Amino acid sequence: MKRFGKSMWLAVLLAGALVTILSPNAAAQGGSIVGTILDINGKPWFGLGVQCVSDQGAKQDAKTDAEGRYAIRNLRPGIYDVTIVTFPPPNEKQSPVVVGKLKVTSGEEAKADMNFKDIMSKQGAEAAEKVKKQDEDKQKFEGMKAHFAAGAAFLVDASQCAGAIPIDVSALGCDFLVSSGYKWTLGPYGTGFFWAKREWSDRLPPGGMYWMALEGAQKFSGLPLDDLHARAGARRWDTPETASFTNLAAWDAALQFLVRIGTEKLCAHNAQLIGMLVERLPYDRCVLASPAEAERRGQFVCISSRDSSKNAALYDKLKVEKIYVGLREGSLRVSPYIYNTERDISRVIEVLSV
Repeated sequence: MKRFGKSMWLAVLLAGALVTILSPNAAAQGGSIVGTILDINGKPWFGLGVQCVSDQGAKQDAKTDAEGRYAIRNLRPGIYDVTIVTFPPPNEKQSPVVVGKLKVTSGEEAKADMNFKDIMSKQGAEAAEKVKKQDEDKQKFEGMKAHFAAGAAFLVDASQCAGAIPIDVSALGCDFLVSSGYKWTLGPYGTGFFWAKREWSDRLPPGGMYWMALEGAQKFSGLPLDDLHARAGARRWDTPETASFTNLAAWDAALQFLVRIGTEKLCAHNAQLIGMLVERLPYDRCVLASPAEAERRGQFVCISSRDSSKNAALYDKLKVEKIYVGLREGSLRVSPYIYNTERDISRVIEVLSV
């Protein structure tokens, strides 16, 4: 009996040791993600499947309760993407919805709430604004058509896209196209180009004329000084100016480089990087300030802090991390190009997430 008693006490001691090892204090070293999700009527949404995925790929799931609340606990510290992955009937075919990207720290709760009523209200206002903008654009287009019919010319300033996306002047229907050289065509400052449809090139009178723009300029000594005429074609638009051959040589090299790559490949590369940024943007902290739909995006994307008054500080934060974006009209313009990689975009997302 004494031996049995000692065995019992030893078992109790071992059990106590295990309880100590597995105590809540030890488990509490992990972090948690908690939140409340409300439906389109602003009421708790029961039965949603919420999933968090760590930056290491680890997944954990939870369900919302009758109060619309969920909790995912005992998470290792790190960055987590939180997504609603399943919806209860009759919305079971609904695509996953991103709730946000959160930083989880030991012993603390990170909150990720979502109110679909507020989202729908905002989207409704945005949709109304979009329709208004489309009507305004249609009216402008009709006005432009009237001008064209009366003999007005259509000029396109392509400085924000030449070199980054394919341009077909015939499809655009433009009469003139101009662009700076220092943006997407990688030229130095002081470079640029001007294109004119042949019928307009020959129709418009040139202004100040350079001698190389004259008929017979190849034989300078034989120019008929009493009967000078502009040459046909683009050469007639050469103008007198101080030439910068260094600039033109550098730009020529840049253009040859871009032609070897091909505009289609450049455009596809940029679209991939922009798509990655749009998909992984930490929407708990930031919002898009330019179209989200791939078919409506340009060659750059604009983002904003949820509190737009913080955009200047966010711009400075990125600059400190040697990430250079543009601060334009109160939002941040991110313009990836051929020299950028997915690692660069990941770095932008990382800085925006903390």
